[in-house]
Amino acid sequence: MSSLKIPIKLNNGILITGVITLFLLITSMTFLVKSLEKYHKRFILLAIIISNTLPPVIIEVYQKTLAHDIYAISYNSQSGRCEYDTKEDTILQGTCNLTFENRSNKDVEFSIEFYEKYDPEDSDGTVELMNYNVPYKIKVKAKKIKTITINSEVDVSKLKNYIYSGTANGVNIIIKSGNRQRKL
Repeated sequence: MSSLKIPIKLNNGILITGVITLFLLITSMTFLVKSLEKYHKRFILLAIIISNTLPPVIIEVYQKTLAHDIYAISYNSQSGRCEYDTKEDTILQGTCNLTFENRSNKDVEFSIEFYEKYDPEDSDGTVELMNYNVPYKIKVKAKKIKTITINSEVDVSKLKNYIYSGTANGVNIIIKSGNRQRKL
């Protein structure tokens, strides 16, 4: 399922939308094979290729044409990076670099929060340490790419477990504007 990019299972259980998507894909492929007498193997391969390549293209077209506000913001979580280093004994300095692209024709203002994508009990909570000084307000001008740097100092003296230094790559964030929010 990973080659088809259909998530079925997460750390905390089965993802019902992934199971439904898989069911619909298998059902549609079955109907496609039954409806075509000739070249059905070629059409199945073509359908799989299209289902893997078309969604990112559709999202990009939507963001460039119809989307507004935070829905026009693009963020590649793989480019997000946070570095942590201890200053003194109880102060942790966190610095995160995040790159956003505004694909709309209007400036977009939003706030950022950090979250752990997987089960928080399995992670060290490194990324969520950046939430001690939220919200971080960001403004990205129309049709521009902006790399922002967020600096935060966290008093870790009251925490049981924390890191002294390290790096987090592939940082996941939540962007908010008014009552709308997106997990990226």
